[in-house]
Amino acid sequence: MPIASHATKAVQDFLAAIRPLRPAYSDPTFSYLAVRTVQGWLLLKGQLSLNLAPSKVPFNHFTSENVRAGHCHLSDIAGSPEEFLQIIEGGKIRVGTEDLLFPPGQNGTHGAYFQPLHPAGLQNQNRLNVLGIVGSENAEVNRTLHLDWEVRAAATPYDGLQDLASEFQVGIVRTDAISIEVAAYNVAAFDLTSAISGTKAKVGLRLAKGAKFDDASLGYRVLSQGKVTARGLIPGKDFKWSESADHRQGWAQIEVPPAAVVHGIANYAGVAQHQGWAIDPDAVQNPLRAVYETFDKALRFLQEVLNRETKSGNSRDLEAVLGWLLWMLGFGVANLGGTAKTQDAPDLLCTTPSGNLLIVEVTTGLLRADNKLTNLHDRTQAIRRSLDASGNSQTRILPLLVTSKTQREIEPELEQAERWGIKVVTKDDFDATLVRTLVLSKPDQLFEELEKSVRDARAKFEQLSGGAVSLSG
Repeated sequence: MPIASHATKAVQDFLAAIRPLRPAYSDPTFSYLAVRTVQGWLLLKGQLSLNLAPSKVPFNHFTSENVRAGHCHLSDIAGSPEEFLQIIEGGKIRVGTEDLLFPPGQNGTHGAYFQPLHPAGLQNQNRLNVLGIVGSENAEVNRTLHLDWEVRAAATPYDGLQDLASEFQVGIVRTDAISIEVAAYNVAAFDLTSAISGTKAKVGLRLAKGAKFDDASLGYRVLSQGKVTARGLIPGKDFKWSESADHRQGWAQIEVPPAAVVHGIANYAGVAQHQGWAIDPDAVQNPLRAVYETFDKALRFLQEVLNRETKSGNSRDLEAVLGWLLWMLGFGVANLGGTAKTQDAPDLLCTTPSGNLLIVEVTTGLLRADNKLTNLHDRTQAIRRSLDASGNSQTRILPLLVTSKTQREIEPELEQAERWGIKVVTKDDFDATLVRTLVLSKPDQLFEELEKSVRDARAKFEQLSGGAVSLSG
């Protein structure tokens, strides 16, 4: 019987979400990281990727005495994602000549969670549907240090298990439990080369090769002088389409007022997949950004600091630049980290018009460098106590850790941040944040987006609070 007919709600919701997108997914692949135990090869982390084009991750395998990792076609394991989920339920996956064990939790069942807007996708303003399957406790976590040194001595050396996980795009390895994630990527995107010249906006839509023109559309909002002056939807049939090696490209044109900004939303089968902005490079609508650009034309210094290589970066420069960036986004900003007298305070405190508070720490290194992660957690708790004691318990607070490292570089540390409810912003987020300064922002709305992202990230660790559920209902 197909697993979709008797799956957990999480599995059912995931399969329902990707059903209209299925024709666009070509050649799904499976990546894995496993370690040897007395029972056999135990799968620590696996990822089934529903790809839109041929995968660029090498199809090969790594093996040392106690560690295996690799990347293969789903067709080598199962005929469909549904069949793959059925195989998981059996507790082992045959890859090549070896079985990878994926035992259930203590109560004999696997857990499941569904994130329709995964934080990794939101970094790039797109929809990333992720189904997570959680198995037994990760009892091998205490062996990590020894296994790291083992793979460093391999014929093809890697800097530990997480380096292997990154190479084969397995994702973050949880410390509490073994897991498999199924990732379904967005099939449509707003073309970020879209631009405005005078009163004409050329807007683009990208589609996966297997996606249908008639199921695609582009929603748009035109902003002028801080107000939305037009909203509309351009159906896929009204675009001029062309084909490239790995995607379909469509272009359309709309009339806009002078110095306008266009917010574009790429849709497929009636579901928003990705968003972006088209601007006139010679016009700025946000008065706060216009004021700032009086002294830093085209944000040249600001962007230079944000794009610096970590080793040559200066944390004080980054701290200052982030304060300016948050100010352009409409936050009230207090820089406490810039003086010796307030070194024990967070680097930045940022308020919204309704009184919500961002507590910001800035680093050019890893999250645990100089105890940044722990300090932010402790300072957030101290601020919460102070607010409660002063009769301001209604104030919502959110800790934010900003690093000039990429997400891939800090992946091993993300789990602790997510468990503590700390939002992590990496170098990968900087460009999207800069785009938001083009128009006058609503800080409270941005705060709520960050808050939701934190809740969603924590959900995967809390989904077993009511007890694990079986994939077969």
